[in-house]
Amino acid sequence: MLGLIERWFIPDYDSLSDHRMISFEMRIPKSDRACDFSVKTNLFNTKRANWNMFYSQCFKAENAILDSLNNCIQPDSLELCVQDVQELITSAAQKSQSL
Repeated sequence: MLGLIERWFIPDYDSLSDHRMISFEMRIPKSDRACDFSVKTNLFNTKRANWNMFYSQCFKAENAILDSLNNCIQPDSLELCVQDVQELITSAAQKSQSL
């Protein structure tokens, strides 16, 4: 972890404490997964979507997603939460498309 810390400094502003604050930047490595932009990203015809159904599907899962986000404390759990949100949106979009 120490290898990720860069640019240590003591800020000029008051820390509102009886101790001096130390600030630093943390370099966060990129994910191993690369995005493939060659894949077509327009999966759904948004002009033909039933938007009321889409919003309804998203609303049903809103509390579970918010609870999951509020409980994220590790980068891996945040990644899982983002995957859950992606799945929610994809599922809601599929259900809202006319057959």
